[in-house]
Amino acid sequence: MRPVRALAFLVLCLPLVSSGLGAEDLGPSPVSVEATPLAFDPGEDEREAFGALLWRGGLKLRSRDPRFGGFSGLVVSPDGSGLLAVSDQGWWLELALSYDGKGRLSGAGDARMATLLDGEGKRFAKKSLRDAETLTALGPEGPSGPVAVGLERTVRLLRYDIGRFGLEARAEPMPLTLPKALHDGPNNKELEAVASLGGNRFLAISEENVDKAGNIRAWILGEAKPLSFSVRRLDDFAITDVAMVSPDRFLTLERSFSASERRLEMAIRRFRMDDVAEGAAVDGELLLRARWPSRSIDNMEALDVHRTADGETRITLMSDDNYNAPLQRTLILQFALPGQAD
Repeated sequence: MRPVRALAFLVLCLPLVSSGLGAEDLGPSPVSVEATPLAFDPGEDEREAFGALLWRGGLKLRSRDPRFGGFSGLVVSPDGSGLLAVSDQGWWLELALSYDGKGRLSGAGDARMATLLDGEGKRFAKKSLRDAETLTALGPEGPSGPVAVGLERTVRLLRYDIGRFGLEARAEPMPLTLPKALHDGPNNKELEAVASLGGNRFLAISEENVDKAGNIRAWILGEAKPLSFSVRRLDDFAITDVAMVSPDRFLTLERSFSASERRLEMAIRRFRMDDVAEGAAVDGELLLRARWPSRSIDNMEALDVHRTADGETRITLMSDDNYNAPLQRTLILQFALPGQAD
């Protein structure tokens, strides 16, 4: 992103995807995607250490397909060879990932897209019904098994059995008790981040639904009564996604921007599950804080974690371009988290 584009970028316009898509555009179909490698520090290609993380490569993705963009949640395959992403306009993206001899992310291909289907096998009629903001795998298969999609404006979780039906899977409602406070958040800033804890239990965090102390509201869902806690806010950052890095640790992806200050930042924090309790306000360890344009970031919205064959913990991030290309970009970034045990 060039500085001359900064103001238009930081406004984060949200144009709509063309509604003139035919039926042939709704089912799974190949998509032409151009993937260009990028450095996290544009002025120092070989730099590896950033905060507590190690750079493992990144890509800028471009496509002329009108469905492409707006990606707000992702699940990476257990071996890192591919990903499944979901957009806030209700589209799936399947993408294969490739790596160079040093294990750095270097390419992407074999892209396919399809619409999210409702329970009757049709595209959700209203934007508010398909405003997908988060995606989490429900089993060890990652994107090759069942997944859950979190929707923001009509707050709910939907199950999709990708393992059985691929991108033609239909939505299945999940029997969860959702707290009233989750529905009462600011418009378009409600359910933003969900991670599966196994056994029909989920860690859920709002975007900017704050308590009286200014902390961000969060819950453990799946119990008869949801457990409510909060995440201490990092300056003016909003939480955009969450992922389990081990059974007792979770990561948050966070974003801050100011049009008047021409400022866009992202942060990653690590938290202890042992600190989560009813009414608690948990604080995390800051692993990375990065600011555009000195770092190659955009509107970073999606987060997942996998482990490489040699046991390295790998963090994958993806950005939401708000269907505002070329002013905003679709990026995939990868980092290693040293010293993280299972």
